[in-house]
Amino acid sequence: MGIVRLLLALSVVLFHIPGTPFRMINGLVAVVLFFMISGFLMAVIINEKYTIGKKPSWVTTFYVSRLWRLFPAYWATLAFMVVWFIGTDGPNPFTLHTEGSMLKQVLLMFPNLLIVGQDWHQFLTRVVVEQAGPQWMINLLTNGTTPRLNNMQMAVGHAWSLSAEICFYAVAPFILVSRRTTFIVAGAALLFRFLLIMVFEQRGGIWGYYWFPGNFCMFMLGATSYHLHKMLPPREYHRAIGATALACFIAWLAIFALKDGVILESPTDWSIDRPRFWILYILFAASIPFVFTLTKDVDRRIEGSSRLGIWSKVIMWDRELGDLSYSLYLIHGIVVGLIYYRWNAPRGMYSDMIMAVFMCLVAAYILNRFVEQPAEALRRRWADGRLRKT
Repeated sequence: MGIVRLLLALSVVLFHIPGTPFRMINGLVAVVLFFMISGFLMAVIINEKYTIGKKPSWVTTFYVSRLWRLFPAYWATLAFMVVWFIGTDGPNPFTLHTEGSMLKQVLLMFPNLLIVGQDWHQFLTRVVVEQAGPQWMINLLTNGTTPRLNNMQMAVGHAWSLSAEICFYAVAPFILVSRRTTFIVAGAALLFRFLLIMVFEQRGGIWGYYWFPGNFCMFMLGATSYHLHKMLPPREYHRAIGATALACFIAWLAIFALKDGVILESPTDWSIDRPRFWILYILFAASIPFVFTLTKDVDRRIEGSSRLGIWSKVIMWDRELGDLSYSLYLIHGIVVGLIYYRWNAPRGMYSDMIMAVFMCLVAAYILNRFVEQPAEALRRRWADGRLRKT
């Protein structure tokens, strides 16, 4: 699963490189697939870790663990962005250049610091910029002809997806513990998206992407795949299915990325809900549990072992590569900005694109090594100490 997460993160990186001559998966689709993986993993964690023993405080422990996973690396990236803004005259809440009152500036600091709400900000910003909503909403969000919201008001612009993640974490403990509830909520979320996109004819790449109510169904698809997989009897061939699915995904990505330059590019109407998109969503969600089983079974066999076979080493490398995906997702905006906006690197050149991706990976490794890993080690020490006290 680690290599899949890294490939999705690389797709987002390439999607944000201006004038890149090559991309992999459409960045919007890559984020949607990330949401599915998150939904599945939260179902696994909640049902196979936190609810074991039914300790009354497990929900609080779950919340602390998930937020601890997100915030250290995010705050480190935010600190870099604050430094970036020093000396610039762009609108942002940290250098007193935001248009409007001081109260507006202070209010904008809260979603920047706490992440929550950034999905709504990004959603409403795109509604105005793309003229992708009812006229009364667009009028409300503009002051004359000037939008009241601006992308630069969120320092880490792509962190809106983390806001959606946090919203999902908030409701996950009350939904995912029950198979029936998961199926019902997933059905309701899919129905809501269908009404938004097909009945009210809103753009899927905005209304079904940038805000949590619209993308909630993608998390639930991943959670549903977990419960459906648990209904199957355990069989050895599940690992074979996982290996086949993983090989097919990598081959599909490589062939069509090289052939077309980008996979599942959005039409001009920002649609990510055409039939070809949903074929991928369903196949991807269905394959997640099998790919996860492929690596989980190996992890259990090698745990505590001092002698590792070749395949076991591959799996360990896979896990380490997957651990880079979050840092890569966070930090790539700074690196791409430095290369193409501060240093004015030529666009459309393969050499510069490769160098940009390489520098993004190096920055992600540094962020993971010196922020994420120490923070996770601290969390584990805290959890172990708390467990001994109980």
